[in-house]
Amino acid sequence: MLPGLLRDCEGQRGWECRRRLLGGGGWKFQGIQQVSALTRLRTGADSLTYPAIGLESDITMLWESYQQTRINAAERAAENADTKADRQAQAVAGLQRQVDRVSLACQALWEILRERTDITEEDLESKMLEIDGRDGMTDGKVGVQAIDCPACGRKTSSRRSSCVMCGAPMKSSHIFCG
Repeated sequence: MLPGLLRDCEGQRGWECRRRLLGGGGWKFQGIQQVSALTRLRTGADSLTYPAIGLESDITMLWESYQQTRINAAERAAENADTKADRQAQAVAGLQRQVDRVSLACQALWEILRERTDITEEDLESKMLEIDGRDGMTDGKVGVQAIDCPACGRKTSSRRSSCVMCGAPMKSSHIFCG
């Protein structure tokens, strides 16, 4: 099919033939090169490459441009991911410092209580299990409970600082939960 189209393009300017070969679209106009498809066919030139009309070089150039655009986008995405990972690592480090500080404070409070009262470690463990089980699951953490709003009487989460329905401030049932 292409050799037939090239024969139809014989003697035309390169851009006119290229437009015909590309179905009227045409990508680049490279001037007034004369198409000599018959000469190329007679000399045994590769029938899939048409240097006079620059179709292969145009496609190659467009492909390389497309690939470079994709490479640039991938590099930007990698840089963004790296920046995001750095921010997350800093956030985790900050949270770890807070956890360490709270653990230290809890240990200090426990030791003060143990020295000044007759509370034992068993008492502490049983109270921890009681508090843990308040939400219906013994999972090692303070769970969310549905509590009544003092203003409107509707149920809202124990983790909220205000009522979902009326906006009234809620008193937390746990002093250490945010």
